[in-house]
Amino acid sequence: MIFNWSYLTTYKFYRICATFFSLSILASYTVYVFYLSFKKYSLFSWHPCFMTLGFTLLITEAVILLSRESIFKFLKYDREELIRKHWILHLLGGTAIAIGLTTIILHKENEHYPHFKTFHSITGLISVILFVLGCLHGIITLYSPNFQSLVKPFKIKFTHVCIGILTFLFGMLSQCSGIFSNFFYTVSSWEAQLTCIILVTIAGVVPFEGAFRSAYSKYKNLIQGWPEDTSSLGR
Repeated sequence: MIFNWSYLTTYKFYRICATFFSLSILASYTVYVFYLSFKKYSLFSWHPCFMTLGFTLLITEAVILLSRESIFKFLKYDREELIRKHWILHLLGGTAIAIGLTTIILHKENEHYPHFKTFHSITGLISVILFVLGCLHGIITLYSPNFQSLVKPFKIKFTHVCIGILTFLFGMLSQCSGIFSNFFYTVSSWEAQLTCIILVTIAGVVPFEGAFRSAYSKYKNLIQGWPEDTSSLGR
């Protein structure tokens, strides 16, 4: 592992610091949700902690990993290694999401509660569906050079980034609405809810901005018909 000092600029240094700040907030928030979830243990306890672990931390880190100002790029990880870390984080995140989704379904069945009736549950369901679609499309994206006779790889990558942005947006909407749920309030306080919503929103700006910049770059290539620069992952 070698530091690529020529890569560092003032803006990229800011982005790296912002990324550390964002991930620190999200990691701390995830630990806090784990703590709250098991203050009053039930089957439901596994839902908030694993959905938070999957969407808020692991999937967000997977998104940040491929940004142009990623710390891993600064450390000169090669493209294949970054892609490998990206799908490993998605695999771990998907496992956590599956556990969280299964437990809430079982909990509602046991308590005879209706499914997908709230803003939180509907946005959560949409984010899970988009996540699955994104993973399937990610496999196509990984092997997109094999299909370049049918469709240009940068078009496939642009679609993949767009699905990722939508997944992240709906995931964060579900997460933020969950902060104002009865569960969160009964095990914390209104002040804690307000603090969490502010910090999570601020922390979410960093990965969203990076993903949006990547999508915009790919969009320009798409409408102008430029070949994508495959030497720069996440551009």
